[in-house]
Amino acid sequence: MDAGNLAIATQVRIAEVEDMVSKQDRAARRLANIDNEIIAIQRSTKTELPFMQPLHNYMRMHYRWYYNWHLSRYSSNINWIIFLAAVFVLLFYILK
Repeated sequence: MDAGNLAIATQVRIAEVEDMVSKQDRAARRLANIDNEIIAIQRSTKTELPFMQPLHNYMRMHYRWYYNWHLSRYSSNINWIIFLAAVFVLLFYILK
């Protein structure tokens, strides 16, 4: 094999390796996205108040908007903020 053919074969091999690395990177990103989706789904099935679990599960199964809302990373924090705000408003009106 002469130097010209060797250079071409080396370039072809480098291109194949770069293509394989690119495919591995895309696969790794897809797996990371799938892992994040699994984590979000698992997080969305939990409730802070155990007695609310049956209602939470029912609503997740029957209302798409409720299911999607609880897939949000911040839904639990926002729910607590809304709950605490409602409690403060009620206490304000009761103790007024």
